[in-house]
Amino acid sequence: MWSELDPEGRQVFPFWSSRELRSAIVICQSFINGIILLFLFSKAWNIMELKKKYDVFISYRRESSESAQLVATHLRAAGYRVFIDVEALHSGKFNEQLYEVIDNCKDFLVILPENALDRCVEEEDWVRKEVCRAMAGKKNIIPVMLRGFTWPDPMPQGMEPLKDYQAVSATSSEYFDMSMQRLCKYLKSHSKTWFKKLIIYLAAILTALAILVFIGIWLLRTLALPLYTKVADDMTQMTSHMALLASRNDTVGKIWDDFYSSFQSAEPQEKEALLLELNQKLDDTEALLKSLPPRFSPYRIELDSWQVMLLGLRDIKADDAIAAYPFLNSIYEEHLDNITTIRAVVEDAIVEPSESQTIKNNVEYNARMAKLYYYGYLHLMTGMPDKALSNYRKVSPTWRALPVEIGLNYSKEQIEQLTDREFSFLESIPPYKRLTRTSPESPPL
Repeated sequence: MWSELDPEGRQVFPFWSSRELRSAIVICQSFINGIILLFLFSKAWNIMELKKKYDVFISYRRESSESAQLVATHLRAAGYRVFIDVEALHSGKFNEQLYEVIDNCKDFLVILPENALDRCVEEEDWVRKEVCRAMAGKKNIIPVMLRGFTWPDPMPQGMEPLKDYQAVSATSSEYFDMSMQRLCKYLKSHSKTWFKKLIIYLAAILTALAILVFIGIWLLRTLALPLYTKVADDMTQMTSHMALLASRNDTVGKIWDDFYSSFQSAEPQEKEALLLELNQKLDDTEALLKSLPPRFSPYRIELDSWQVMLLGLRDIKADDAIAAYPFLNSIYEEHLDNITTIRAVVEDAIVEPSESQTIKNNVEYNARMAKLYYYGYLHLMTGMPDKALSNYRKVSPTWRALPVEIGLNYSKEQIEQLTDREFSFLESIPPYKRLTRTSPESPPL
């Protein structure tokens, strides 16, 4: 998508090229993904916590519903899950669901207005049933005594232990908040606000880290621009020499094709002239090739660990840059070897068809290797900042022996596909051969 919008990596913002912007987006996306994962984790945690449903059960008389709602509101604000009314119950038998909620709560509050326990002498009274269920389940029971409440004497049968529990007095609206703070201290359930705060803090920390990392990488990339430019220029210079090698390889292939097609039907006297002409052309080509190493050796790339790290910030593989020079040298040697092979083949003025095919295969092999080198160069250069590519744009149009129609308008993935295809072509070519002649006296090797 990015290559379609901006194929040459032009600047789309004052200080950002499209490739730089894409890299920045990838970095930000990684941190956004981290925040999303954190959010999903918090949701999963909440789901697991919701299976427990409630922390606190509030039992109350309908005449004290307003006070019960105030207590519930305060506890919910403090991060507790509170059950307060039958409206929260699911369908099914009332008793079973009510008792299930009580059994699953750690804390049980009973709101006690004036004369709240008078009706508890009745076996079917719901406050009595709820309190007795909580006591049977050994819940943390906290009586909340409102204004006018006193413990009856005697207590309703079976509820005598209730007055021995730690109670909270909420008799005054002025001191209600203080009473609720005291109530929270008595609860055994843990407030969930710490977890919510933790998620918020972690999200804030991740966001801050994302910003710091983004700024840090941008600063490092800015400071590393001379390094990027130097590596890009050295790679471009070596690729220029590779283009020259590829051009010489095409020339050798044409020289051989012209020679072999004429040599097959030539008379003996004509063959001698053709051989002289061939050797002269090979001498010229070989002399040019042998002049190259001193010209491209100054561009050999050597990097320390710090420079390797700086290149890595742009997803540039330092090993590829370092390997460019030895790879170029090996292809150079194979070009010379093919010239030596041609000389050996024509030495006795007899050329077998299989020998001619070997030379053609060698030419094809060298051409494919030049393409592989070029694709490797492009793969590395796609990570370079726009400001480091001026030399590439200046000289690449002169690389006529390389597929320059394929350039930095291609993505890394597309270049990798081309590289794989080139390797497949290489597998179809017989291995590179260097032919030599043996004298009649010498046993064959």
